[in-house]
Amino acid sequence: MTGKPAGSKPTGTGPVRLADEQSRAFEHVVKAYAAPESGAEKMPSGIRRNMAHAITYYRDDVYEIVSGQVDYSDPRFSTEPNDIDVSRPVMWAFLKGVARDKAAFGLVRESMFDLIEQQVNELQREDFAGEQRGDSDQAIGVARQSGRTVGVLQASRFEGLQGQFGESGAKLEEALADKDYQAYGVPRLGQLFRSRAASLGIRETPESQRRLDDIVSTAEDNYRMRSGFLVP
Repeated sequence: MTGKPAGSKPTGTGPVRLADEQSRAFEHVVKAYAAPESGAEKMPSGIRRNMAHAITYYRDDVYEIVSGQVDYSDPRFSTEPNDIDVSRPVMWAFLKGVARDKAAFGLVRESMFDLIEQQVNELQREDFAGEQRGDSDQAIGVARQSGRTVGVLQASRFEGLQGQFGESGAKLEEALADKDYQAYGVPRLGQLFRSRAASLGIRETPESQRRLDDIVSTAEDNYRMRSGFLVP
């Protein structure tokens, strides 16, 4: 699926472009484990880490799928850079299988946060100034996509544990515990935007604070929409 030895990590920070046959193999594996007759819960525990490493190679494509509003299994739409033809429900089902392994899924989450941090750090002073600007509002766009992605990953971890341990128990609660939420939830996401604004030397005024609050609350709203969890 990646053309690399199992467990190897992608190099660099940019999108990884893989050979077409490797991308099609990734699609096949995702769809196979997401199919109702097989089920992500039947993913062998021994390969979850390898699946997580594969996701890190297709990170940008997976990010588009889980954060977008279109069906990427439709040939009219293409993910970048590998044109992965998988719908969001199918990708989500696959993620739930990987999410049963905490360490493996941590690789996925850190990879996604690396991408989100790159996007946030591309925002400039003008993106933190003034009111919302509709479809051309870059900061709000990043907040929406990142909030949706973090929400999907949080829900995947929760549902992965739920399928493994039932409706209750300490392991299930781990997915929503404060430590996990701080590490991979809205607090970390909001801090990325606040840190970027500070690094740009944005002067704290009522207007700039209102703008920053709008950006962070957009991320929170989209997190809640995809995760189904209330923001504390």
